[in-house]
Amino acid sequence: MNAARTEYNIEEIGHAINYWLAHEQADPLSIGPNARALADIYGVMLYQRRGAVAVVQLTAKQAEALTIALHQLPLL
Repeated sequence: MNAARTEYNIEEIGHAINYWLAHEQADPLSIGPNARALADIYGVMLYQRRGAVAVVQLTAKQAEALTIALHQLPLL
C-alpha cells in the first residue's frame, strides 16, 4: 500500500518546471502559469538552500502542477 506523499525534492520540482515549459503556451518572454507557480517555490528553495519542500507548504496550484508533470497525466 502506498503511503501519502509528504514532500517533493528540488530535482522533482525542476523536472516538473521543464515539463511545463515544454507543454504550456506562453509569450516568448514569459513562462506559463504552471511553470511560474513551480518556479516560485523552486526559487524559495534555492534561496533557503532546501533540498525538499513539504506537500503542506504547496499551494493547490503547485500541488496539481507537480502531480500532472511528474505522473505525465493528460493535460486538461
